[in-house]
Amino acid sequence: MTSIIWKGESDSSVDDQVIERVQLGGAAIENVDFVNCTFIGCNFLEAKLAKVTFTRCSFKGCDFAMCSFTQCEFGEAQFDDCKLIGINWSIAGLAIDAQFLNCILDYSSFFKLILRSKKFEKCSAIECNFSHCDLRKSHFMECDLSNSSFTGADVRKADFSTSIGVFINPENTKVGKTAIGSDAAARLAMSHGFTVPSIFTD
Repeated sequence: MTSIIWKGESDSSVDDQVIERVQLGGAAIENVDFVNCTFIGCNFLEAKLAKVTFTRCSFKGCDFAMCSFTQCEFGEAQFDDCKLIGINWSIAGLAIDAQFLNCILDYSSFFKLILRSKKFEKCSAIECNFSHCDLRKSHFMECDLSNSSFTGADVRKADFSTSIGVFINPENTKVGKTAIGSDAAARLAMSHGFTVPSIFTD
């Protein structure tokens, strides 16, 4: 894999490259295919990407805050230490094939996406919309999910046991062998009128 200077040209194909510290805040990028590429420290703040594909690509320390991914495709993508704030992932397509490690995903929407067996690890996902998502067998490890919505989602066999701020209501969410932590269990019990010992709510 070699390093190149890619400056955001549309209508191109980029294979097996390391792309470092490009500044593309607010740029419009269309019809680009990236395969086996690594993005390091790149700035895509408020960029508008359309019909861009990322196949087996990794992103390290990149800023995609408020970026749009219209009809974009992600295949076996990996995001590490990235800012992904306020993104509407739903406009990318029906499925996002990506894993997230130590990322900030706050205020993003994954509405109706297929995220089956995906991994979110040590991420901040405050006030995110996971409504009507397929999250079966997904793992949320040590994440902050405060005020995030899972209404209508399928969370069967999903694991939230090490995450905080989780509220999943079985009355409007498909559950089954869904793992949640003691704080989430206490919050659910209290929402149904149960009194919970303070050891679970402090």
